[in-house]
Amino acid sequence: MSDGISSKDITAVILAGGKSSRMNGVDKTVLEIGGRPLIMRVMDVVDPMFGEVLVAGGGPGRFEDLEGVRVVQDSVEGFGPLAGIRAGFQAAQTEWIFVVAADMPLIDHKLVAAVIDGVGPDVSAVVPCLDDKYEPLHAAYRRDLVPRIDELIAGNVRKVTRLLDEVSVRWVPIDPVNHKCFKNINRPEDVSAVKKLL
Repeated sequence: MSDGISSKDITAVILAGGKSSRMNGVDKTVLEIGGRPLIMRVMDVVDPMFGEVLVAGGGPGRFEDLEGVRVVQDSVEGFGPLAGIRAGFQAAQTEWIFVVAADMPLIDHKLVAAVIDGVGPDVSAVVPCLDDKYEPLHAAYRRDLVPRIDELIAGNVRKVTRLLDEVSVRWVPIDPVNHKCFKNINRPEDVSAVKKLL
């Protein structure tokens, strides 16, 4: 990692908002995969790596039994992950945050470390990619992106991918074998698909 930054100088932000509408209203963050709730599988990886872990999203009282994390609410509703990233920056004291979706139960510490290794003063984001595909919800972002986020929200833009337009990004190529790390759970049938990958 360049410029003397370590993962302990970075805040991890687990994005746990959303209404789980494609899960028939079931809160997918508490669904168990391999004997652990989704959000805890993510916590198991990021908690030892980062100086602080925040959970962004959800109503008051949600995740109150999670130890060692701060739960922060989106400051603006209806903007999904983009609002969660904004809330993470509002709550974090660090220059960089690492963002990961709560519904990625196959998150791997080696890939997280590879993203963090790309952090430096010459870029505003570090994003893993495979060929022409990339994953903005398993990426590191620098605080200088906050005005860009505010601009997108003001323009009623909800896509996180637009955050990466016209900013300096370091793309981290990943081994195709690790691509399963990005598998997320949106529908009931995704649960069995992910279990096969454990």
